[in-house]
Amino acid sequence: MHKKLICNQSGRILRRNALNLQLLKSKIMKKNMGETDRFIRALAAIVLAVLYFTNILGGTLGLVALVLAFILMATATIRFCPLYLPFGLNTLRKKLNSK
Repeated sequence: MHKKLICNQSGRILRRNALNLQLLKSKIMKKNMGETDRFIRALAAIVLAVLYFTNILGGTLGLVALVLAFILMATATIRFCPLYLPFGLNTLRKKLNSK
């Protein structure tokens, strides 16, 4: 009986978390990055990663560059930059309705 109660509560918590994630995606994580922005971020990420793995950037600076490269590539992949939200920026072009 006790295990069933824990499973039910866990199920409820999981459903609530899934609902919160869906709400977060629909309200906050809308695409706000255009193709040029994505290309520049991906290119910068590749350059930083190459600089790190060729030992041009090393130590703490190299690790910071590698983390920045990961962040840039992740935001370019998901087409969403959380830093754009407070400033109201959006580099995504609106599609024209063709009727």
